[in-house]
Amino acid sequence: MDVETMMSKLVVWARNHPVFGRFANRGFFNYFWIGAAISISNVALLWVLIDVLGIPTIVSSVMVVGFTFVGRYLLFKRFHIS
Repeated sequence: MDVETMMSKLVVWARNHPVFGRFANRGFFNYFWIGAAISISNVALLWVLIDVLGIPTIVSSVMVVGFTFVGRYLLFKRFHIS
């Protein structure tokens, strides 16, 4: 049995499983990677604005949270996640 066949059987099993089936659809995957990307970008942007550029914490936090809020909304609209 080759790797491709084993992976396809694993995907079918995960989709039909009562617990894992909820996480095996494309909507959850898109929601997951968008959340991870936004979280990582929050940390990176705050580090750059506060430590590297020396912008005050309150100002940079408001800027980054506002930017990532709009970015998350646009990504959710782009990938049709409700």
